[in-house]
Amino acid sequence: MTEAILDLWYFWLFVPVVLIYLLYRVKVKDNIDEKTISVLLRELDSTKYKVIDNQILRIDGTIPRIGKVFQIDHIVISNYGVFIVETNNYKRWALGDDFVHTQALRQSLAEYQLINIIPIIVFPDNVAIKEKTNTKVVHSVNLLKTIKEYTVETITNQEKHSIYSKLVNLNTEMFVNGRLIK
Repeated sequence: MTEAILDLWYFWLFVPVVLIYLLYRVKVKDNIDEKTISVLLRELDSTKYKVIDNQILRIDGTIPRIGKVFQIDHIVISNYGVFIVETNNYKRWALGDDFVHTQALRQSLAEYQLINIIPIIVFPDNVAIKEKTNTKVVHSVNLLKTIKEYTVETITNQEKHSIYSKLVNLNTEMFVNGRLIK
């Protein structure tokens, strides 16, 4: 009996590996897609666009459906507006208008209530998009083109730098020794 179990060592190794893959594949895919979008956003002209990845915001809880800590995949601050870029890799409908992300960011930037906040949902190029939303929904190949469609300057350079600094500081304040403060 023991010999039979030892003869099947590869099976006993294979089963846990497959189970771990099945449990974590969505998280791994999410991370890969977010990193891909981050690299893509770095192609924007750094004199016109400032990019923050994985923005963590603490909010007061008055926004429906969310808790006190909120995460946004990418924020692009430019003279043309502030873009919320959420990566979605699921083969499903894109619903809603990203109201929660927009409101969380607007609450964190309360002194800039007149800025234009533009949410964009990005899907990998191999996913069919079925949308029922007011938010821009694009494939990753069209992301930079979509951001560059906005050409009217509504934010001064000083405001752009100030918004960027505020968000970076908010992100830094949320972590102590690499751990999220809740």
